[in-house]
Amino acid sequence: MENEEILEETAEIKKALAAIMFGRNVFIHGRPGTGKSTFIRQIIKYFESEKRNIIKLAPTGVSALNIGGQTLHSFFQIDPKNIFEREDEDYIRKSLKKKWQKIDAIIIDEISMVRADLFDAVNEKLKDILESPLTFAGIQLIVIGDLNQLSPVVKKRNSLQDERFCENYKTPYIFGSLCFEKLNFQHIIFKKVFRQKNETFVKHLDSLISADKNHFFSALTFFNKQVVQERPQDAICLCARRKSAALINQEELDKIQNPLETVYASFEEPKDWTTSSNPDEDKTPAPIKLELKIGAKVMTLVNSKDDNYYNGTIGTILDFEKNSYGEITRIKIQTQDNNIIYVERYTWFKMKLNQYGKQVEDKKRFFTQFPLQLAWATTIHKAQGMTFNKTYVDLGFGAFSSGQTYVALSRVREIEGLFLKHPLYPKDILTDDLVEDFYSNLKNKLS
Repeated sequence: MENEEILEETAEIKKALAAIMFGRNVFIHGRPGTGKSTFIRQIIKYFESEKRNIIKLAPTGVSALNIGGQTLHSFFQIDPKNIFEREDEDYIRKSLKKKWQKIDAIIIDEISMVRADLFDAVNEKLKDILESPLTFAGIQLIVIGDLNQLSPVVKKRNSLQDERFCENYKTPYIFGSLCFEKLNFQHIIFKKVFRQKNETFVKHLDSLISADKNHFFSALTFFNKQVVQERPQDAICLCARRKSAALINQEELDKIQNPLETVYASFEEPKDWTTSSNPDEDKTPAPIKLELKIGAKVMTLVNSKDDNYYNGTIGTILDFEKNSYGEITRIKIQTQDNNIIYVERYTWFKMKLNQYGKQVEDKKRFFTQFPLQLAWATTIHKAQGMTFNKTYVDLGFGAFSSGQTYVALSRVREIEGLFLKHPLYPKDILTDDLVEDFYSNLKNKLS
C-alpha cells in the first residue's frame, strides 16, 4: 500500500477545509480511493496545531485504532444493550461534564457503519450531560464515509435493542436518525479518485452503485472478464466470510515444511492464551495467537515510523531474529516490491479523555503483538480502507452485506490486478434503495 500522506488539494478538498475551519458541521462523502483517510489525518493535525480538542471516533475498535481514537460506545459510555440509558450517578455526570465541556469538535470515521439509533443516542447523551438544548450540544461535527460501503449491522432478533430499532427506524443509516436534519450538514463529495487511474475501471465501479442502472449489466460484463480458474499466488484472496479466509490461510501455512513459530499477544491483564479460548479477534488490531513460518505470506497492519512499510504491505517471511531466550524479536520480510523490511512488536494503546478534554493514550490499557497477519486471504471487512496490488475475490455463497462486493472490487489500483473466483451476478451487488435515493437527492441539491 502506497503512502498517500500528500493529498492533492482539489476544489472539493479546499471547500471542505474552509467549511471545517469556519466551524460548520460537515459530511464528507467519497467513493473508495478519494483520499478520505488522508484528509482525516490532515484535519486532526489542523486542530492539534490550533490547540483545539478534536475527539476521534469510529464504529469499531479496529477502525478507531486506525485514527488513534475510540469507539462511540466506549467514549460516550453507552451500553449496547440499552443505548438510551441515562447516567444517574451524580459524580459521574459531573466528571463527564467537566471533560466534555472542553471538546471543540468531534470527527467520526466510517460513518456508513454507524447505526441511526446509536447516532441519536450520542446526541441525547451529549445534550443530557452538557445540559444543552442544541443538537450534539452545539459541538462541531465532522463525519466521513461512503454510504455505499459496508452498512450498519442490525440483527433484528438477537436483542431488545435491535427489536426497538426495527420498530422506530426506517433505515439503519445515519440519515435515518431523528437528529440528522437538525445538524444542517454541509455535504461535500470528494470526486477525484487517487487509487485508480483507469477511467473505464472507475466508470464501471460507479455503475454498480449508481441509481441509473443503464450501465449496470455492462459493468458486470466488464468485471466478469476477470474470472480465473485458479488463485494467482501473488494475489490476496478477499473473502466474504471469516471462516473462508481462515481456512485458506491455514491450508497454505500447513503446506510449508519449515518449523511453526507461535507468538501470543500481551494485554494489560496477563493471561495464558495457550490454555485459554481466544475471544473475538475482530476486536483486536492483530491476531492474539499469531502462527508463522519462514516462507509464510504476511501483511503488515500498521504504518512503520520510518515509512518502510504501510498498513497493507504484503511480503514473505525470510527469517526470525531471536534473543538468548529463544523469543522472536524481529521478523525479516521481503515485500512484493522486493524490498527488505524488519518488523518488530508494536503496542496499540486504548485512548482516554484527560482532564483537559484531550484524547491521550491510556498507558494502562494496551495490546502488544507483531503487527502482522497471514495474507493468503483476509475478509472484505478487514480490507476496507486498504489498497492492494493484486486481489482474488471469493464471495463463497454470495455477498450478504450491502456494499460488500463494491468494497472488494475497489481495493486494487488497476483492473489487471483484480481476479474473481466466480462470475458476478446481480444478486451479488447488494445496494440499499434508500441510500440510492439519498445520494440522488443530494446530488440534485448540490448541482
